[in-house]
Amino acid sequence: LWHERDISHSSVERVILPDATITLDYMLDRWAWVLDGLHVYPQAMRYGGPRGQILLVVTAAALLDVLTATFTSVFRAFERMEYEAAVMISGSVVSVIAGTAALAAGWDLVSVVSCWALGSILKAAVAFGFARGRFLRGPLDSSRAAVAALVGPSLACGALAVIGAIYSNADIVMLQEMASEREVGWYTAATKLISVVLYLPSLLMASLFPLLSRQASSCSTRSEASASYDRAFYALFCMGLPAGVGAAMVAGPIVRLIYGDGFEMSATALVLLSPYLGWFFINLVNGTAMMALGRQKFLAVGTGLATLLNVAGNYLAIPRFGM
Repeated sequence: LWHERDISHSSVERVILPDATITLDYMLDRWAWVLDGLHVYPQAMRYGGPRGQILLVVTAAALLDVLTATFTSVFRAFERMEYEAAVMISGSVVSVIAGTAALAAGWDLVSVVSCWALGSILKAAVAFGFARGRFLRGPLDSSRAAVAALVGPSLACGALAVIGAIYSNADIVMLQEMASEREVGWYTAATKLISVVLYLPSLLMASLFPLLSRQASSCSTRSEASASYDRAFYALFCMGLPAGVGAAMVAGPIVRLIYGDGFEMSATALVLLSPYLGWFFINLVNGTAMMALGRQKFLAVGTGLATLLNVAGNYLAIPRFGM
């Protein structure tokens, strides 16, 4: 039985060598296949790729814009809006010139966005220069009490700005993830037309805010603030109603005139968005009045709830109805 015992005990030794080499051959073959089809993008390995770099630049520019908004609020408080105009014009001119030059030079998107962000840097620098030279006399008080007194009332305004940005852009961001690129283009084209119309009431209420704030700060002038609010509400209601109705009536011709053929769906989107015009005109008056009365927290909470409803509505409606 020796030969049978030898066979039973040495079978593993006789099989292990071919099994191991066959497995090794398979592993090397698959690894060669992986390396042969591997594409390496060094640019995408830095800071999360172009999207990550663009997000980083845009975030930095947004933080600088928040700083600029702090200084422009000081200008409005002293009713020196010419400083705010100088800040915004200088930054916009630099952004347009630098961005156009980058596009003409054929730079990549990250470089173009970085050139655009130069405007935010300039705006913050110019705003700080005006504020420091005209209004912030003497050494800056950096004590904890002074910082708390400054930051405390400003948190609601900052939260309101962030929530407002989310509310304004959530629909486009969700469309990019849940709809086709063509639908995103159609919808964006319609919203751009809406945003152009909204500049006028925004400028009017920005000019009226210092007056409302001064009148609302004293009990003796509260009646004047109420009268100013009534006149502003009536004026913007008379502007917003025709703007909304007119946008719905001439959506088709306006879209064809500006964008040409192929954007018929943008006209449909513009008709659906036209009621937003009238609502925005009226809501802008109410929001400005609440800011003048120091009710930023209530305004931030209301805007936050509206943002949640907007996101939830888009989440439910976009997969079913698209744009």
